[in-house]
Amino acid sequence: MSGNDKNGNLLGELKACIKCKNPFMAKQKQQVCDNCIKLEKLKQELSQGVNSWKIKLEGSIKEMETEVKQIQSKKEIFLERIKKRSALVNKSIDLLKKINESQDEKYIEEYKALFEEMKKEGS
Repeated sequence: MSGNDKNGNLLGELKACIKCKNPFMAKQKQQVCDNCIKLEKLKQELSQGVNSWKIKLEGSIKEMETEVKQIQSKKEIFLERIKKRSALVNKSIDLLKKINESQDEKYIEEYKALFEEMKKEGS
């Protein structure tokens, strides 16, 4: 079945869409109905939107991973500083005990050197 316009020109032919099988007035060589064409276009737009969002999300994840690595690195540096200061404080306490017990000049000189090292660490 075909339709004609007011001038007698052929408007189209009634066909079944090859995708949805619904009948539609097909223009020349048209195999797919307008609804299926619009649906396919919408699917592509949605797919592009999802892909764009996915790329942004992956970028955010990479940024967060970088930040976590930086934080872990800073944490390790901070813990090393704490360990070093703790060792210096423990050594200082031991030297003070030895100085109190013996009043040996050797321990006093060691303590002075250690005190200078502790001042440098504090800066």
